Amino acid sequence: MKQIICSIIILLFLGCNFIENKKKEKIRNDSIVHARIEFVQDSTRTADSIKHINDSITKANVEIERINKIKSSLRVSSCYLSAPNSAGGCDANFYYVNKSNKTIKYIIFDASFKNDVDDIVMCDIRNSISFRGKDTGPIKPGNSGGGSWDCVIYNWSATKMVVNSIDIDYMDGSSISISGKDLKLIGLKDKQINM
Repeated sequence: MKQIICSIIILLFLGCNFIENKKKEKIRNDSIVHARIEFVQDSTRTADSIKHINDSITKANVEIERINKIKSSLRVSSCYLSAPNSAGGCDANFYYVNKSNKTIKYIIFDASFKNDVDDIVMCDIRNSISFRGKDTGPIKPGNSGGGSWDCVIYNWSATKMVVNSIDIDYMDGSSISISGKDLKLIGLKDKQINM
């Protein structure tokens, strides 16, 4: 009987050890699984971060290319409104240098006019608040273009010309449009831009 009781105690002890070892093994396996899940999640986050960084670099490169294209297209050397003539007519003066490596076919600039307190003024005869000037080429790379457009606005209070946009068409069929703050990239000052 002692042997049976000793055997039962040994079996219980071994069973408890077996159960305890199984519990430890499960905890260890759970820890390994958890560590693998964390690794996969970290890897996914890292991959997402790398993709975000690559996307940001791509966007930055596209923006740099766009800015360089604008800067190398044109340089506005002069942009102003003449004093009114005896009828209140003011001339638009717009001169530029072709900085691109392409021959310009046309340049069209859209401008508005302001008074001394920076309010847009209207032409008293045409009832318009803007003017589109067109310069016809060919203007070869490095050459100057532009000119003076007579009586673009009749308004005694008009003192400034502000550019809304510039469109350039090249002889090769390509074109570029410049507007807003990008006009500063081609030499216009804040006071010469309608923003």
